[in-house]
Formats: sequence, C-alpha cells, structure tokens
Amino acid sequence: MLDVISKSGPVFYALVLSSLIAMVVTIERLLALRRARVMPRHIVDVLESIRAGKDLTVALEMCRRNPGVLSDIMLAGLENAERPWEEMRDAVLDAGRQGTPVLERNLFWLRRLR
Repeated sequence: MLDVISKSGPVFYALVLSSLIAMVVTIERLLALRRARVMPRHIVDVLESIRAGKDLTVALEMCRRNPGVLSDIMLAGLENAERPWEEMRDAVLDAGRQGTPVLERNLFWLRRLR
C-alpha cells in the first residue's frame, strides 16, 4: 500500500487534501444546518399557534428576540400581515433571499473541489 502511495506522487496528496477539505466543510455544514438550529422548536411552536385574525404581538416579539433565518423570514411576513398578499409575499421572499447566504456559507469550497 505504501508503495502505491509513494509512486502516485503529488496527485495522491492533492486528492487527500481535497477529500479532507470536503469532509471538514460537510461536517461543519451538518452541524450548522441541523434542524434544531435552523428551525428552533420554541419558535415553531409559537408560529404554529398563530390563527387568522388573532393578535400577532407574541409571535412578533418571539421572532424579534430570537434572530435567525426562520425568525427573520417569519418576521417579514408577520410585519406585513395587514398589507395585500402580494406585498407580504414579496417581503417574505426578500427576507428568504437575504437569509440564503447564511445557510450557504462555506459551500463554495465544495463547489470549487468538483
């Protein structure tokens, strides 16, 4: 086995380095994007309890006190709940676009290794 590795030269070492980088980035993204972190249960519970025509202050306050991608997207929708549907949808889409780079952080390393 060591003989094959020594004969392979720099190609083998480049392959090992690329594999290590891909593994580290994958593990980092798995930890950063686990469900409990992206969608905290206490926020989901409050948001699921919202009913049409009810007071939104509890949900608004929960989203403001717990910043994150889900909270920011929901906050955009809740703050625009009284506006026409199209405006609320555009606010939610815009908040989602702003949150995407947070979720995609470090993924450029995996794209570069292809």
